[in-house]
Amino acid sequence: LGQTGLLFAGISLGNYAAPIPAKTDDVVGASLGYQFFFEGAKQQVIWELGGFNETKDERRGTIGTGLRYQKALDQHWIFLLDGFVAKQEGERTSQGARSELLIKF
Repeated sequence: LGQTGLLFAGISLGNYAAPIPAKTDDVVGASLGYQFFFEGAKQQVIWELGGFNETKDERRGTIGTGLRYQKALDQHWIFLLDGFVAKQEGERTSQGARSELLIKF
């Protein structure tokens, strides 16, 4: 499910894991999002709702929502701001935020 959406995608930076774990065995999951564009696509806001449910054994599920703000500062610099809230059955609600300055050549 790692390529399904923002909520399933890990950042690959330190210990910052995906808001909803991207399990691959015996699960069914989906995500639904909407993307808003501003300033001729130089600014974007992406909202996403997603979740998954295990299909064997305990059949535990997780649901979450996330928001990403992205702004092109010039031709090579992009500012990102992410936030999420997720709830796994039998666990506490988790939330988090992060920012990133991305340089593309």
